[in-house]
Amino acid sequence: MSNIKEISPEQANEYLKVDALLIDVREGEEVDALAFNVPCVTNVAYSLFDQNFTEIPNNRILIFACHLGVRSLNAAQYLAAQGWDADKIFSLEGGIDAWSAAKFPTIKPNPNFTMAKLTETGGGCCGGGSNGSCC
Repeated sequence: MSNIKEISPEQANEYLKVDALLIDVREGEEVDALAFNVPCVTNVAYSLFDQNFTEIPNNRILIFACHLGVRSLNAAQYLAAQGWDADKIFSLEGGIDAWSAAKFPTIKPNPNFTMAKLTETGGGCCGGGSNGSCC
């Protein structure tokens, strides 16, 4: 395996100012809970990384990130093993937790929350309560 350098949030932020690409390898529900709020970020879920890594450009500085820094380091090493230039690949030490603790921009996207419409089905609004109450 290639020796991928781990970098601090401060170093990552400096690279992002000069057109680096942040690759978030967390799963969708993790990104939905708290996301990196930077212009050059893309999500390539770790669980599908080996199926989608060919979409990652090989001509830019790449910073891999996850929750704490373990999956991102593995994904970065995998990419380097596939022929990408290891000198242009970094892993964010401490992941989004360290990024957030350093007060760099994150966003909590609005949850896709909807209230289920209750319907009358006999004895109660959802059919479970004999006294007319909901479940």
